[in-house]
Amino acid sequence: MNFKYRAAGIDGRISEGSIAANRKDEAFSTLVSKKLYPISIEEEGAAAGEKKIRRRKKGSQAELAESTGELAKLLNAGLPLLTAVGEMEGLAESAAFREAWADVKTELRGGAAFSKALSGHPECFPPLFVGMVSAGEESGQLGPILERLSRYLDEMRTLRSELVSALVYPALMLAVGLLCVFFLVFFVLPKFATVFEDMQTELPLPTRVLLGVSARLKSVGPILFIVVSATGFFIWKSLQESATRLKLHKNLLRVPLIGDLWQKVEGARIARTLSALLAGGLPVLRSLDILKDIVQNLAMRAKIVEAVEAVRVGRGVGESLNSPLFPGLLLRMIAVGENTGNLTEMLDRAAEVFEAQVRARSKTLISLLEPAMIVTLAGVVGFIFAAVLLPMMKMGGG
Repeated sequence: MNFKYRAAGIDGRISEGSIAANRKDEAFSTLVSKKLYPISIEEEGAAAGEKKIRRRKKGSQAELAESTGELAKLLNAGLPLLTAVGEMEGLAESAAFREAWADVKTELRGGAAFSKALSGHPECFPPLFVGMVSAGEESGQLGPILERLSRYLDEMRTLRSELVSALVYPALMLAVGLLCVFFLVFFVLPKFATVFEDMQTELPLPTRVLLGVSARLKSVGPILFIVVSATGFFIWKSLQESATRLKLHKNLLRVPLIGDLWQKVEGARIARTLSALLAGGLPVLRSLDILKDIVQNLAMRAKIVEAVEAVRVGRGVGESLNSPLFPGLLLRMIAVGENTGNLTEMLDRAAEVFEAQVRARSKTLISLLEPAMIVTLAGVVGFIFAAVLLPMMKMGGG
């Protein structure tokens, strides 16, 4: 593949041209060997478009957290930034991060700022990461800020993994139960249906009900499948519209139990993120601008966008965010933090409270959901077995 370059010679003259190389860093090394010092190197032609598509592979949050911690340790140990980034390229586990670190290293060699080089890879380094790095560069505290960012990423990853782990068992239980019911109704029951038809006695009520349901499903099954598929496609298409998703997210916050849990999850995310950004040295406006991309609930995100404009004209953060969409505790803690000058500390405390509440609430929901699912599935399977066994018992008794 070919790379377009713009480079300075020993005499200071700027030259432009094209050079063949397999990778961007190889092109950089070749130019340096020719006594040319690159200002910019860009891949040209169709291959560039293909590479951009390939880079859209999203890097994992787990690897981002680990990479951030490792980079912070290298910088705090006194390694130059370029050397530390080179080490990160070698330590990268995935191809996405390996290519990203390689490109960042090349950009740094060309004189680009670290945050600017990172911003070219949003699939690996989100706006939060780039914003914190930018603040670290301005304050000269890049290592300590990356260390704090690593802790933040670990805390958010831990909270997310706990929620996912809590839902895995009920989801598996539901899937296995539905497969069992499907197998019994469509494969086991038809084999006994012919036997039941030859019986001269009246079938028990559970058997008649089950046979009727089975026959009905077989007759309307194709139509039902089409209707369900069409409905699913319509819902999916509707959710592609931002206005529909915004309305859905707003209404979900009002659903008992689920809405309260989601609100607390977002509250923990907002508190942790805003605390990390402010502690990293970013101004409030920039922090809120990054925060809006971190929040998952679109209704909350829209309110944060409004808050940015309100803060811009001089209003406080707590006053600007004042809305039933956000947990009341979060708004009170922000107000106290602004009044006392300890906003970062108050946000950290709020995050700890919300994370503890999320863990407790999710455990409570799962403890209620599991027995309810067990009883429901056991009742359905028991009904099917009763419908099959009762006629056989009646035949044996007869």
